[in-house]
Amino acid sequence: MSVTRFPHTCLYLWTAVVAAVTIISGLFSLGAGLGIDSGLLIPADPVGGCILLLIGAILVTGLWEGKIDRARWVQYGYTGLLLLLIFGAATILIGGADALSALMEGESADPGSMLWSGFIWGLLLALPAYPAISRILSGCSRREDT
Repeated sequence: MSVTRFPHTCLYLWTAVVAAVTIISGLFSLGAGLGIDSGLLIPADPVGGCILLLIGAILVTGLWEGKIDRARWVQYGYTGLLLLLIFGAATILIGGADALSALMEGESADPGSMLWSGFIWGLLLALPAYPAISRILSGCSRREDT
């Protein structure tokens, strides 16, 4: 069994970084939701932690399968990064709506608290990688077999 050489080694490694950060933030978020105090400002969100672990598992599966077949890495990587972008955008919208609602009710709003969400960090890490992996996926779909 030979290992395929990637022309996109930096993007492959960046996907590994995104996967690691997603899994670690998912574990911390799940732990905070279960009452384990880590000393960090990570919000207690057990459901969000499970979702982050699932997205991290998708990315790790892509990395594992991508050792042999680059197309599998592109497929799993695209799916995982797209999910991080969707959930990150939803976190921003929901956090912004909560802050606006609190301000309208005359209470103090803390929009900075949502910055510690794993979805926000996943969004920030997925933003530079998503266009590149999207171009690769588009190129794979346009290639003609001869």
